[in-house]
Amino acid sequence: MSHFNWRIITLSLCSALLVACGSEKTTQQVQIQIIEQPVPEKTAQADTIPRDDFEKLIWQAENAATYEDASYYYLAAAQLKFDADKSAIALSILENNLIPFSSENQLSAYLLTAKIYTELEQPLYALSALFKAKRLDAAKQKENQYKLGLYRASALEVLQNWPSVVRERVKLSSLLPLNEQALNHQAIWQATQNLTDSEVTLLNYSQNQTLKGWLEISSILRSKTDTLSMQLTAFNQWQSLNPQHPAAQTPPEDFVVIAELNQTRLNKIAIILPMTGKLSLASRAIIDGFLAAYYQVINESNSELIFINSADYEDIGLALSEAERQGADVIVGPLAKSSVAQLSRYTLNTPVIALNQLETSSKHDNLHYFSLTSADDIAELISFAKQEGANNAGILSLTAPWALRQADEFKQIGEQEQINIVSNIEFNNQPKERETAIKALLLINESQQRRKVLERALGQKVHSIDRPRQDLDYLYFVGHIADAKQIRPSLDYYYANNRNIPILASHSINNKTPDKSTKKEDIDRILFAEVPALTKPTPLLSQASKKVSKNILKRLQAMGADAYLLANRYWVFHKLPHAKISASTGVITLDELGIFRKRPDLVMYRSGRLINAKNKDIFTATDSEKAIIQ
Repeated sequence: MSHFNWRIITLSLCSALLVACGSEKTTQQVQIQIIEQPVPEKTAQADTIPRDDFEKLIWQAENAATYEDASYYYLAAAQLKFDADKSAIALSILENNLIPFSSENQLSAYLLTAKIYTELEQPLYALSALFKAKRLDAAKQKENQYKLGLYRASALEVLQNWPSVVRERVKLSSLLPLNEQALNHQAIWQATQNLTDSEVTLLNYSQNQTLKGWLEISSILRSKTDTLSMQLTAFNQWQSLNPQHPAAQTPPEDFVVIAELNQTRLNKIAIILPMTGKLSLASRAIIDGFLAAYYQVINESNSELIFINSADYEDIGLALSEAERQGADVIVGPLAKSSVAQLSRYTLNTPVIALNQLETSSKHDNLHYFSLTSADDIAELISFAKQEGANNAGILSLTAPWALRQADEFKQIGEQEQINIVSNIEFNNQPKERETAIKALLLINESQQRRKVLERALGQKVHSIDRPRQDLDYLYFVGHIADAKQIRPSLDYYYANNRNIPILASHSINNKTPDKSTKKEDIDRILFAEVPALTKPTPLLSQASKKVSKNILKRLQAMGADAYLLANRYWVFHKLPHAKISASTGVITLDELGIFRKRPDLVMYRSGRLINAKNKDIFTATDSEKAIIQ
């Protein structure tokens, strides 16, 4: 029996690995053939060859004549364990026995590693493996080029880096075999529809005509003022001008569904809102936005609007009955959370788009939720941070009830997204308490305590610099912009600008535009989510927004405009579960619970105005790390 010094895994190690934890099951099944390797007669004893398929592959690898032969067995063993939900064992084999050594199977090992990490929702590790694989000579072969592209696109989709997904899949269009083109075109369209308007603008600088074509038809559906018939006419015109484009030859399903929807018109829309009482101001802003959108298409709309004051009804069920009695085809509202909580008690014969949602919502026939929840902001912020390789977050929040709820929400979503919450601190908004909270967050107190211990031991004063924790990638802050500008200088002071620690926040931080006396460095690197209506004002809401000065009311106007859009197109989401609509509050999708989710813009202040933050170096990253993701 031949034993080589390159051999790393032993049978005893394999036995230990067999008890390692499994991982998520892959949907792709690969048939593994156990290859019989000839061995010298003196060792070919039946009791020396394992009967277990996996152990037999390892045995064959360890007794192969050459490493090249052994690599086939190791790769087959890794694939076998991956298919059996034993990803930890598969990765151990790949990373110890295949990836470090040159062989014909080294590229395949990198690809399988990337696939495993992608399914484990660790896309940065997958992209790192693919980045290294691309340097191999075998990666230059056309077949391997498109394999690398497909695996990279899948990892980027998990990372939700949609601009990079679009670029990667458009590049694949010229590499993939004909029988795989259709699925790739569908993936391009889904990724394109996931783009925010700001991301579309950035991609439009590309000279790739295929990419431009996808962006052009996406822009047709992004119009917030065109009617369905106008959008269909625009697509037909584009189709005639670009007959060779993949989307012209096989139109995205959205346009097919819209053609059906165009034949169905709503006769009556009921709006149920508390038009008197403490929520009347919010209701007024929603109605202003709703009417702004309504009058943009009034010439082609036969819908009659029915306004019902929910404050006139003790039970929201009575308001719903009144809307149905007047023949409403769809109901928008109610707004008050207490009223929304009652909706699940009723059998809803008419589709309802509630303008609020509960902390825990459940699926209910004909019930949809649409609100300005911070959960959508948090999801987008975490996704962007992960794209930048930032996984360690601290939470700093005011003690106001709304702030504590939002801090808990970030913690909950962060844990779901496998974010490491290194600290969670709350404070009363007073200078002394604020400074104490920052010290606790950054572990400055521990640094000072270590100095005191050393001073007692030495019996003399020790001059040292307070060292903050080094495991913090970013701070999620819950408060307003005036509060945040007190936090930024403290972070810079303790880190002495050696580390770039950005502050992330939901739209609630942007309660008003910073006053002119604010130092620009005090709000630098404060990245927050905001609705597109505030980041890129459009004619749709220009007149309505002049009526109000507070940002919260402007957001409610945008919400009202989108409520009208959803009232007319809500069933597109039921026809197409992956449908997306670019609107005034963001890119809207519908989840399995009937909640309309929104993908907002990510912005920051620069010289007193909002700018897109995604193309800025918010996080510290090396050039090589950026190359892996881009």
